[in-house]
This record gives sequence, structure tokens and C-alpha cells, in this order.
Amino acid sequence: MKSKGRLFLICSLILLPVTAFGMEMPDILLEKPRKKLEDKGIVFSTLYTGDMVSNLKGGLERKATYVGDVEISLAIDLEKIGLIPGGKIYVSGDDSHGGELPTNYVGDFQTVDNLEAPDAMRLYVWWYEQSFFKEKLSVLVGAQDLSSEFAVSRYGNLFINSSFAIPPDFSMNIPVSYFPYAGLGARIKIKPHEQVEFLAGIYDGDPTDNGKNRHGVSYRLSSRQGLMAIAEGAYHQKIKFNDRMKPLTGSVKFGSWLHTQNIDDVLSIDANGSPLAHRNDFGFYGVIDQMLFREKKDQGPGAFFCQLLQIRNPDYDEETEPRGLGAFFQFGGAPNDRNTVSYYFGAGLNYTGLVPGRGRDVLGIAVANAFISGRLRESRDREIETFDPASGGAAPGELRANESTLETTYRIRVNDHASLQPDYQIVFNPSGEQNTKTAHVFILRFEIGF
Repeated sequence: MKSKGRLFLICSLILLPVTAFGMEMPDILLEKPRKKLEDKGIVFSTLYTGDMVSNLKGGLERKATYVGDVEISLAIDLEKIGLIPGGKIYVSGDDSHGGELPTNYVGDFQTVDNLEAPDAMRLYVWWYEQSFFKEKLSVLVGAQDLSSEFAVSRYGNLFINSSFAIPPDFSMNIPVSYFPYAGLGARIKIKPHEQVEFLAGIYDGDPTDNGKNRHGVSYRLSSRQGLMAIAEGAYHQKIKFNDRMKPLTGSVKFGSWLHTQNIDDVLSIDANGSPLAHRNDFGFYGVIDQMLFREKKDQGPGAFFCQLLQIRNPDYDEETEPRGLGAFFQFGGAPNDRNTVSYYFGAGLNYTGLVPGRGRDVLGIAVANAFISGRLRESRDREIETFDPASGGAAPGELRANESTLETTYRIRVNDHASLQPDYQIVFNPSGEQNTKTAHVFILRFEIGF
């Protein structure tokens, strides 16, 4: 681990008990200076996230590691500071650090830890956004994390496995503007009604620049790397069964993407024995989020358990902190002949405030299924058939139809500045490899932010 990472970790571990037990800290770390700046339209924030990851069983190797990330961001509302009505600027940088990457010993391709990244300090996101007509239309240009606005699942964001943030029919098939590499791009958003939204964007076809953009400051656009175009329509619904109940909020999103980089066929070859080339890659996706049950202050499982155990149920604002049961569903697909993952679906349940006296904690369970291209599996079968034991090396194993991950997690809100999240994942058929056993992975995540 790099020295600056160790230093930040030590500081974080010192601050954790301080924040956990409600001890006072200097104003420079807390509210007064920050509130003055925020009132003027300037928001400065820092977040440290650390994951202790252990592969308990199966996978490629039983091993433990640590990965961490420091993120520092600055948001400026140009209208509030009296410059440009509807204008906003955002800049963030991060430092990823730690030991060996978990994928190296779990062996999965969906990536059990969405914090996984090569050790590096980098400029991450920077953009300018201009809104018009009371934010019914906005345009954003700069370097943007595509997953911050496209294919977002409100309930899926709880989970640590990467597939719930950026589905593998994106991440496994094409270079995507996503952590830790945000690419140059432009996005337009149209919101004709508070419940209807349309998004469209175009991004750099390879934000990593073939692995050369280590620090996020080397941007190159070329026809060889292509471009990534994406469009999405969203409907945000509010369901009420009677006038006395609070609305059950949710959303339905559908989108499609196109990548213009040339890509090889996973199976077919030409007369010279070279893979056939496809001019473009493309796919579709959908995301559904829906609150299924909403607690009232003195009703619901959480309140019932508090009464039964004689534990105080903390007060909360029903409008800004809704408690209850929510569900999400993700799906997507891409052509079978040029992609590793031909289709994907993920689904899960979240309950906020189920544990007595822990009204802001969230319990969740979810499953992610990435289905490997049938033509890619056929290509592996041919390798097995033509393998010559005399050539040395291990014989290639059969590819399974899919890699599936079951994740259970519980996010504990210590206070407004800190959280702790134990997480357990079972990875079935890591990378689809027949010779790799089911992996059992435990992650303990902590976050400290100001």
C-alpha cells in the first residue's frame, strides 16, 4: 500500500470512533465553514472508502487483500455565486491503493468489488453543465462517468458487486466510461414532465486509451478506438392505492447503446484464418426500481420489533427518508457473435429500517447473472477438441453457460459521516470456467466522508 494511502487510512481509523460516538470535532471539519460555502454555491467534499476482501473458499486462491480509494470533489453552482444562470461545474479526483486486486484470486469477470482499480492517483471526473427552461433541458460536456446517469438502479446502488452499478453486457463487451476511467463526452437531458426524462450521450470509445490513460489526463479520440453512443428514456411513477397512503415511488428505464470500434467475431474466421471483423457493436438494457411497501412512523416490521423489544424507534422524515421494502430488476443484451456476455439480468430486494432502532440501515439481497455467448463457448469447445497434450500446458476447460453471483449485504449508518457494510457473495462458475470452483467472498467496507 502506498504511503499516502496508509496515512489516510490511519486518519480515517482515528476519525471513525470519533464520529461513531458523537464526539465533537473542530468546525473546520464540520458544519460552519461548509454551510457558509454551500450557501454561496460551493460544495467541497471528501470520501474515503476501504474494503477488506477475503476469498474464504473456492475461486482461484484463498486469499485476503485490502483496497481503498480517496475521492475529493468540488461542485460550483455558477448561478448561486452570481455568474451564469443554470451553470454548474464539477471536478473530482481520486487515489486508488491497496494490495492485490480481488479478481486475481476470485477469478470472476463481474468483479465482486466495485472499488477495484489499479494503484494510481488520477483526475477522475470534470464537466460543465448548462440548464435551460427551469432545468427542463440541460447539456453537459467534459469527462463524465456514464454510470452516474445511465442504467442507474436506485436500489441496486446498495450492493458492492460491480454488475449492479454497470451491467456486464456493457463492461465485459466494450470499453466504458466508468470507474476508474471517465471518458470525454457530451450528454443532453430533456425533462418535459417531472415523471418523464430522456437522456442521450456520446463518449470516447476507449477512456483507458489502450491502458495509457493511467492518471486520467491523457485523452485521445481516434477512429480506431471509436465512439460510444447511448440513449435512454425513463418514467418515474408514483403509485397510491388510496388517499391516505404515501406514494410508492419507482422508475422504469429503457435504453440502447452503439459502439463504433471494429470488433472481432468470437468464432468465425476468414480465408486467411483471421477473425471476421464487425464494424460496430450494440446492445439494449432496462432497469426497473419500485418501492413495494412503505412504513409509517408507528407501523411496519421495524416499528413492531421496536415495540416488542422495547427499543426506541428513531424519529424520521417520511418524505426524505422513506422506510420499507424496495425491489429492482436489470436486464440487457448484446449480439452473440462479437461479445463475451450475450445477455444479463440482475434482481434484488432492499429493506430500509428493518432492524429495531436502526432506522437508516439497509438490508439487501440480490443476484446477478451474466450469460456467456454461445458462440464463444463453441469456440472453446473447438480448442478442447484440437488440444494436443504433447504441446504441454494445461488442457482448456469447458465454458459454462453463465456466471452468477448471490450477494447479501447490510449497510450500517453510523452517523451522517460514516458507515460500515459487511457483505457476503457467492460466485457460481467464476468466469464460466469449468475448472474454477464456486467462490465464497466476504467484504467489510467502511466509508468516511465530509
